Amino acid sequence: MPDNYSQYLGGYDRDSYLAELSQVILGGLPSENVILLELHPHEQKTRIDFYCTQDYLGIQPVCLTELIQEGRKLYYVHALTGKRTEIRRIYNRVIFDELNAAGLPGNCVDIRQIWTWNGYRIPTGSTASANTRSRSSTTLTHRKPFSSAK
Repeated sequence: MPDNYSQYLGGYDRDSYLAELSQVILGGLPSENVILLELHPHEQKTRIDFYCTQDYLGIQPVCLTELIQEGRKLYYVHALTGKRTEIRRIYNRVIFDELNAAGLPGNCVDIRQIWTWNGYRIPTGSTASANTRSRSSTTLTHRKPFSSAK
């Protein structure tokens, strides 16, 4: 590869890219409170991306069917600790059009419902949920684009 080419765009290098990725996905929260949500993540063709995200950021790929809802809170069982852990932020990989077409599998949490966290009403069943909405540290996020400048 020529010296003036890089796999990192916009002037990023490995460290600055991972710092930006961490800020966007974790938002300053502990990694155990952030999950990568997908339907059957370990069966997806893109699972290597999920495992790299797990290695770089420490977040677990969690299947939609593994969510535990108690009132307005969501939990999952952490793969390494085995502890029930509160979810405070979701890196959402579920494609709602596909989920709506296929229907919810079995007895699982319907993430298409309206969620209210910290006073924000968050409709998750459409592309309108792609924006990060945050007033404090508890948020729902969905593939926020990187800024073009450092």
